[in-house]
Amino acid sequence: MKKLIILLIAVLSFSTDAKNKVDVSKIFGKIKIVESFPDYKVKVVENTPDLKVKIVDNFPDKPGKWKFVDSL
Repeated sequence: MKKLIILLIAVLSFSTDAKNKVDVSKIFGKIKIVESFPDYKVKVVENTPDLKVKIVDNFPDKPGKWKFVDSL
């Protein structure tokens, strides 16, 4: 019985993680770089990026357009 409960909890936790996955191709807007508790982890790569980012000063209103800010 204990094994069944543990298995059920594990399956439910994996299924909730799958629902909370973010489509990175849709991230845009004001971006703040933080030291701890990030919403997303970003890695800069040279080849085969998942998202091409353009840093803008105004109107970060489309996917891939980011405006870096100090506070939100």
